[in-house]
Amino acid sequence: MKILAIDTGSNGAISVAIDGVHSHTEKLNGADPSDWFPQLEKMFEATTDIDTVIIEKPPYFMGTMIPSSRIAVLFECYGMMVGYLYAKGVRNRLVTVTPQDWQRFIRDEMGIKRGEMKHAEWKRHLSQYAKERFKGEKVTGQTADARLILDWWLRHGRHNEHYLK
Repeated sequence: MKILAIDTGSNGAISVAIDGVHSHTEKLNGADPSDWFPQLEKMFEATTDIDTVIIEKPPYFMGTMIPSSRIAVLFECYGMMVGYLYAKGVRNRLVTVTPQDWQRFIRDEMGIKRGEMKHAEWKRHLSQYAKERFKGEKVTGQTADARLILDWWLRHGRHNEHYLK
């Protein structure tokens, strides 16, 4: 069975696990659906083998971690992606997770408190963490979050009653 983790946004990515093991991660470029639609069509051509889709839900507020200019783009991409997933029939297999939830375990491991640094610096830390954790895999700043969301699900999320339906 497949598990897909989606980092929405104008420069997001989708990370895929097959039978609980990471398979690959693909970049999603552009905020317009026509930019990422062909990639999604390939990934969601058949949905019967998809067990779970985890999608990052943007926080409802802007803080020190998210520049105000980015929040609208994040929600627009998130909304389009959720609509697409509903249309493909994976509604009952869809899990939403906030950045605060999936990043909590990484912050704890790194000993960093939320809000201690600016967004760009935190993103660099996440990218570096992913590169070190997944040595041998091609991890970039664009693909790091999707890969880490998948890792969070496999290690923590799927065992948490809050996320199980």
